Amino acid sequence: MTEQEYERFNEFINTTLYETMTDDDYYEVMDSLDVPHNGHMFKTCCHNEDLSHAKYNLSLYNKTFTCFSECNGEKYSLLSLVKKRFELIGEPKSTVQCIKYICKICDIPFDFNTKEVEVKKKYNWKYLKKYVKGYKEEVEEIIYDDEILNFFPKTYYQEWLNYGISKETLDKYEIGWYSYRQQITIPCRDYNGNLIGIRVRNLDKDAEAKYIPLQLLDSTSYKFPTGNYFYGENFNFERIKQTKKVWLVEAEKTVLKMDTWSNGNNTSLGLYGSNFTDVKLNRLLKLEPSTIYIAIDSDFHEVGDEEYKKFEEKVYKIGDKLNPYVQNIEVIYNNCGFDGYKYSPTDFTREQFNELWKRRERIK
Repeated sequence: MTEQEYERFNEFINTTLYETMTDDDYYEVMDSLDVPHNGHMFKTCCHNEDLSHAKYNLSLYNKTFTCFSECNGEKYSLLSLVKKRFELIGEPKSTVQCIKYICKICDIPFDFNTKEVEVKKKYNWKYLKKYVKGYKEEVEEIIYDDEILNFFPKTYYQEWLNYGISKETLDKYEIGWYSYRQQITIPCRDYNGNLIGIRVRNLDKDAEAKYIPLQLLDSTSYKFPTGNYFYGENFNFERIKQTKKVWLVEAEKTVLKMDTWSNGNNTSLGLYGSNFTDVKLNRLLKLEPSTIYIAIDSDFHEVGDEEYKKFEEKVYKIGDKLNPYVQNIEVIYNNCGFDGYKYSPTDFTREQFNELWKRRERIK
């Protein structure tokens, strides 16, 4: 394939995705992949192989998909999403095969010699970046200027105070308020105290996700690769080194409440979700913990139901990674039958939490 032909192929992709295809075509492709949708919101096929219990947190707007869940605001073109979906379900396809698949579903002529295109296996994504909207790449790691925090006044959100987070903890973690979007701002720092990003907690019940990266009116985003960091590491790493114990929890709010409950002697780390990556594992092992408490959200109605099985899989996925390196692994979750669907352990009362603690289960 000549450079001219190759460029024509790249142009074809751009034209197909953003000019030829209609919104209905996009829905037809997603239907062909058995991805349920509710209006413009799709189940998160970008990171959930099994969609039966996935959430409708994948938004389609202006022919670009945005995941407001585990992918942390990541954007996908239809092409990159189709490619990732096939990889997730164990049927990996090349980029060329994916665009050909899209064309077949939408009845769009594909007049390229597949073999010739495939020969150029280094599919030039950098070149395509200027054509394909939402091209997924690694989120750049940036250290932000602390000055930005001056724009978000200190807040003592009453509901969080009622929840059991003290004013001292809110001050310590620099919790602020973004009035324009009615969001709680949560600065995220690395072990050395560098500001690596800012997350916000949406208070609007109709918001697409509870926790997302801060985005200003000028579209400046303070996102960061959450798979590389823990929330609370700047305060809690040293304490973990001393005690050799660590709590792995999902949300920032849980870390804050544990800080209050422990009077600042906190050994919890927020996963920014439930994704325990190899990067996180390696960083955690440097602290040489001997006991790990897995305390992710109890995303099930009762022990033994289908959702519980998914919860159990998530727990063991984390446990299996830790198993070769630590002496004790224990799980704290709602095995008491309390009314608390999707509750984290700290969402319960202190008395209920103590019951969960007594009934914690050791998996190693």
